[in-house]
Amino acid sequence: MLKHPKAIVVTGHSVVTNAVDYDQAGADVVVYQDRMVVTFIDNQNRDIYLVTMDGFDHTPSDAVKIVDRIDGSWVRGNVLRSHQGNAVYGMICDTGRKGGSGYNQFLTFPIEHE
Repeated sequence: MLKHPKAIVVTGHSVVTNAVDYDQAGADVVVYQDRMVVTFIDNQNRDIYLVTMDGFDHTPSDAVKIVDRIDGSWVRGNVLRSHQGNAVYGMICDTGRKGGSGYNQFLTFPIEHE
């Protein structure tokens, strides 16, 4: 029988679900080398936060607010390369702007170890 690993809690925040419809994700995760990057939309304030975990040591960083004063609905991302060739986490999100969906933003964050 296949043994399932224990789930790792990456944040104490409650993550938004079904903000727009059932198939829009309120969280995203990517892995680059030994770094895991998680973004999520907080259920209370609908702002977007970022958490990282290095080396899969099961110790996530504190959640850092990266987009605030919005009404976030969904977030998606991927590992991309900057113009300088460095790995970045590129994400697109519907920020809603407290008045409706459709206000999409694209942001990038460095993810390579310095």
